Amino acid sequence: MQLYTGMRTKHCEKLLTPDPLCAEILPILLDVDIDQERFRIVLDGTVLVGQERKRIARLDGFDNSIELITFFDGRYDFPFEGFWIRWDPRR
Repeated sequence: MQLYTGMRTKHCEKLLTPDPLCAEILPILLDVDIDQERFRIVLDGTVLVGQERKRIARLDGFDNSIELITFFDGRYDFPFEGFWIRWDPRR
């Protein structure tokens, strides 16, 4: 895999050299119920709770799951369906 930040801008830069290996690609669903102030993260068909949500958020570069949901809330519509790509920088 080749990982970049700042794509489509003059600040684009490659994050790692050598390129990391793709370890896993899993379907992910993020959904928010604004009225009840709740959200859920479903990874590969499993609803994540507590520390599992925090672990996934931290692996994706966020401090916690609230920060992850807030990031997606400002950029995408809910429910968000996509893929969570886990990479291994070791070669």
